[in-house]
Amino acid sequence: MSLNFQVKDGLTSHFIKPFLTMHLNINNKLYESQVRKLPGIELSKDEQLLQIDLLRRQLTLKRDLLNKYRSITSFDREAQSEFQIHQH
Repeated sequence: MSLNFQVKDGLTSHFIKPFLTMHLNINNKLYESQVRKLPGIELSKDEQLLQIDLLRRQLTLKRDLLNKYRSITSFDREAQSEFQIHQH
């Protein structure tokens, strides 16, 4: 990042530029520390791609199981209402 600003006297520039530079350095360190906390950041690109593939497979399996459960429970509800109709 470059510091682009205009200051009319050198004394003000002498104080502002180091302050802005320090502020940018602090922000950069803050951002770097936040990035290091991201899950999976320590993995290589290939490991990250493998991890996302595994997560996609898990999601697919969970969706399939959820759909299977929904179909079973809707079947049970239909069977239960059929049973109640025949009892009356």
